Amino acid sequence: MRRHLPTLLIALALISAAGAAAAMQEQRFGPYDVRISEPSDGIWPGRLEILLNGRVVYRGSDRTYGFADSAPIGADLTGSREPMLAVSAYSNGGDCCFEMLLFGLGPQLRLAAPLPGGKSEGKFERTGGLWYYIARDWTFAGWKVDAASSPACRVVLAYQKSRWRLAAERMRRGALPGTLLNQLAAKIRGSERWRIKPSGEIEAYEPQLPTLMLDLVYTGNPAQAETLLDAAWPPKAEGKARFLRDFRRELAKSPYARDIRRLAKVSPPGESDSAETCERD
Repeated sequence: MRRHLPTLLIALALISAAGAAAAMQEQRFGPYDVRISEPSDGIWPGRLEILLNGRVVYRGSDRTYGFADSAPIGADLTGSREPMLAVSAYSNGGDCCFEMLLFGLGPQLRLAAPLPGGKSEGKFERTGGLWYYIARDWTFAGWKVDAASSPACRVVLAYQKSRWRLAAERMRRGALPGTLLNQLAAKIRGSERWRIKPSGEIEAYEPQLPTLMLDLVYTGNPAQAETLLDAAWPPKAEGKARFLRDFRRELAKSPYARDIRRLAKVSPPGESDSAETCERD
């Protein structure tokens, strides 16, 4: 048995090398070579290396990385004719989140400001010759309702005036018909998911209330969000004014708060792809 040990070790080394090779992803653009590797046993974290003319100019090894499948290497994501690389990065642990790393692939590597993803991975999409970044805003995760029921609003970003901003033409939507708004309010008001004490104190909210309010806000209809709140609030429940105050404070924490306020000033397009903006899949 002992005389076969070298052969066995060689076989194991070959298997290990094959696994390591299979765990490596590599893409090239001009003088750039980008390598993303994960340990063959799947243990976090991974490694990202960017080489320019064979020399390592960037290395990351504290997260799990992956090429952005929807944006090929060298794509002009900003409309400035600068070829770019997009890499999705996931940080494990208590502060886990997705982030989209962006690199300019010019004569020298440029590390651009990353795009947030939050608890889900963002993606790029090319429409009408323009690149958009689509993600979720997790500001209201766990607010007033359990995490599984909390809304995560879909946001569409475009590169405008030297930064990524909400693309109003992709998010703005006309106001809901009054009859539909009243129907939604009645359904929320009569929901069995409310838990209200005899004193009027609320123990559990109907999750559709903040979800639909945010859906209206994120499509440029904040006045209708407050109209919905007034019509949907259960008559025996206390704290409506406090709920609205807390809602506004939480909304102000969003990284898109400034652009959200501007949405209402933009005329709604004839068509919109913003239906169910804050409903999660």
